[in-house]
Amino acid sequence: MRKLATLLFPGFELLDATGPLQMFGLLKEDFELVMVAEEPGPVVSNQAVSLIADEGFNTTADFDLILVPGGMGTRQQVFSQGLLNWLVKTSAK
Repeated sequence: MRKLATLLFPGFELLDATGPLQMFGLLKEDFELVMVAEEPGPVVSNQAVSLIADEGFNTTADFDLILVPGGMGTRQQVFSQGLLNWLVKTSAK
């Protein structure tokens, strides 16, 4: 089983996250889906719909894949040292 982390951040594009998750969700025996954000809890998309992050950046989980959705929120996140550090640390594994 592979573990797929979907990165959530304020202003993420809802379809960019949920579209791929729908596909991977059909493969329940092959993929475990986890939502990750700076802090666990609700994260508001660019469409004002929230998804719930299961884990925060302090997670010690190893992920096989990381899904990073696009959206207007990415413009701010390129300056988020916490998010960038998490991506570097997590993707190195």
